[in-house]
Amino acid sequence: MDRKVALLTILASLFAPYCVAQATKVPGALAVDKLQALSRVTPFLPSGTDPPLIIEKEVPIDTATIASRSVVLKSGSRLLLRASMEVTQIIADELTVEGPATIAWAPIVPPDLEPPARGKAANGAPGRGAGASGTAGADGEPGNPGFAGQSAPSLEIYVRTANFKPGARLRIELKGLNGGKGGRGQDGGDGGVGARGTPASSSFFDCKRGPGRGGDGGKGGNGGTGGRGGRGGDGGDVTVFSSDPAITEMIVVAAEGGAPGGGGDKGLHGVGGEGGPEGQLAPPFCTSANRSGAKAPDGTDGSKGVDGLAGTLGRFALVQISESQWIATLAPAKWQ
Repeated sequence: MDRKVALLTILASLFAPYCVAQATKVPGALAVDKLQALSRVTPFLPSGTDPPLIIEKEVPIDTATIASRSVVLKSGSRLLLRASMEVTQIIADELTVEGPATIAWAPIVPPDLEPPARGKAANGAPGRGAGASGTAGADGEPGNPGFAGQSAPSLEIYVRTANFKPGARLRIELKGLNGGKGGRGQDGGDGGVGARGTPASSSFFDCKRGPGRGGDGGKGGNGGTGGRGGRGGDGGDVTVFSSDPAITEMIVVAAEGGAPGGGGDKGLHGVGGEGGPEGQLAPPFCTSANRSGAKAPDGTDGSKGVDGLAGTLGRFALVQISESQWIATLAPAKWQ
């Protein structure tokens, strides 16, 4: 690998603040398992006489495996991993990075998508029968939970020899998407109105029965709580399999988990029902007795929903494999 001490120092100073984590070393047992699985792929690798795979500009990846004896990432190139592929593998006997290059991913679900809002809760029924009170409005249901942020895919890189030109770097961006905001809480239903009181009754000489009291209004329903925010998507794991541990010094990984979605807005209260009027008057003897029903109180507003959870940080790991393991498994005779 063509690496100069000065170049490594410059790169470390430039990208250390942005690096999610230093690459951790993984036990060799993982290498054995992975190499055994990949041994089924090697018969289908392209011939060593095939031209190098050169990546220029932005190139979407629609397959789970990219393999070539020589892979060249041009300066400014950008590989986009397909989100539906949980794991994408890059296999190269030689990887050349000629300048700043990026490997990222293309989300399927657009960010900041909010769940549908619930309609208003059912209103209370009006009083049934003379002087009957209205029923209370229904309380609002909690808002729909926010959508979970999409998790980034993972990437496995198998490289025997890496050649980073002066000023070159490889940035891998596999950040999880942010969780969506929770849905708005349902508004409480309005209370039903009270029924009119019984009518008054009079004779030619006096009032036999005054107007009946109107029914009370039904209480307004309480607003629903906002929906819980969606969980942030997980950052993608990056695992480098190589016989040279210094390769990870030239790679910057950004694989933060997505931020939690905010809680949904509160639902508003329902309005209390009006009291029913007193019964019909029978003048001149049966006059008003001011016996209208009472207006019911309004409900209370709901509360804002709680925030979701943050996504987990992706792992950046190095699995060191021996030269003999590489030759036996990933470098068939046609690559010799």
